Amino acid sequence: LVSMLNDPQVAVCGSAAGAIQNLSREQRSKKEIMDAGAVPPLTDLMFGSDVAAQVCAAGALLNLLGPQLECDPNTGVQGPEHMERRKALTRIVMLSLVTGMAFHGLYSDDD
Repeated sequence: LVSMLNDPQVAVCGSAAGAIQNLSREQRSKKEIMDAGAVPPLTDLMFGSDVAAQVCAAGALLNLLGPQLECDPNTGVQGPEHMERRKALTRIVMLSLVTGMAFHGLYSDDD
């Protein structure tokens, strides 16, 4: 599934990102997806030309990376600084998504 994120057809990439977004909600799946190296190609999709693929990639990244920022990995204790990290990641992902959509809207060949 992770290898499909690099498919030449953007629809395949978007479908793979959507499946990963759904699977990444489960703890066991998160580890397997992370171990398979999904983060770099999902990040690349964030800056692609397909809005649906961008949205799925954003959701998958938030599912995969967000929970790691919510508490101390050694103690499991959640402090206010951990929620701020999660919010920062969310803002960065959303900014990337909006920037990609705006860029695509300005420079798209679709008239």
